[in-house]
Amino acid sequence: MKVKLASHTTFKSRDGEITAPLYITAENGEEVRLELSIDEASSTKKAGCFEILPAELDMKNENHLKLAGFFSKLPTGVSSLTFKIGSKTSTIRPNGAIYGTVNVDLNDGLGAFQALKDEQAGLEKIEAEKIEQERIEREKQAAIEAKKKQATRDEYYGSSDLVSVAFKNTCDRKGYVSTETGSAYTNSSVSLNGNSQSTYSKLRPGAKNYHDGKVIHTVSSSSNKKVISFCPPKTQAEIDEERFQEGFYDIRITIRNSCSDKVYYKRDQGSSYSNTYMNSNSSTSITMGKEDKIWLTTESGDNITLLWEGRSTSQDGDEVLLCK
Repeated sequence: MKVKLASHTTFKSRDGEITAPLYITAENGEEVRLELSIDEASSTKKAGCFEILPAELDMKNENHLKLAGFFSKLPTGVSSLTFKIGSKTSTIRPNGAIYGTVNVDLNDGLGAFQALKDEQAGLEKIEAEKIEQERIEREKQAAIEAKKKQATRDEYYGSSDLVSVAFKNTCDRKGYVSTETGSAYTNSSVSLNGNSQSTYSKLRPGAKNYHDGKVIHTVSSSSNKKVISFCPPKTQAEIDEERFQEGFYDIRITIRNSCSDKVYYKRDQGSSYSNTYMNSNSSTSITMGKEDKIWLTTESGDNITLLWEGRSTSQDGDEVLLCK
């Protein structure tokens, strides 16, 4: 090559070695990708020696395993192979191309690779048998679990002390009620939209109903036909929105001037306002409250266009463009 390995875009430094992918393509369309590596000390050279076919093959060497599988897919006879380092679709670059061809004679079979392929096939068979045994065991355990679950549920819901309990969400926010019975097989949960009521659930005395991590009811024999009311607490976003609408919470917006000239604008906060300008290609971040406004103005402060008005916390993070 005309460049050093370290300067070539194909070669990468990793764990003390210089590595590169090698793509080999056969006439019948079969291809394989190998990982080549040389000592990093050779990175200053313009040539490198990569060992692909050693005297002894190794089942733990991924390149050897890939080659065994690749050669087994080629027809008997002589096959012409094209190899490219770095890319399988094109040469690397005009001054550093790494590609070529080689003929492989398979008239006498795979040679040393045959033993490797046979050993690999044996290992694959053992692995397949292991996977199949694991599948059978999983299905067996799943059947045992299903039987246990059904027996537990039959016993629970066949009890003579069952009572019926319903839940009512008295607020306009979605809420959840979970029920713990002492067994994962009979635990349950229900989701209710705002101002709605669930159907009745069959529960045994001792079951506990939770909402928002707190017990809202413990089932007893006197709970039959009871409707348990709850109100989901406000989220922080809802609290912030309420405070914003009441004038006690601000949001932050960005004002940006992407034009080549300075632009005048007004920050109108009801009881006070300020008329100023922004230089070209600049921005600023400010806080705004409900009904606060940003106006595009003249140099003298006359309003031209309303660009932004505070209406909701959903506008937090808005970007106001002074020009487009």
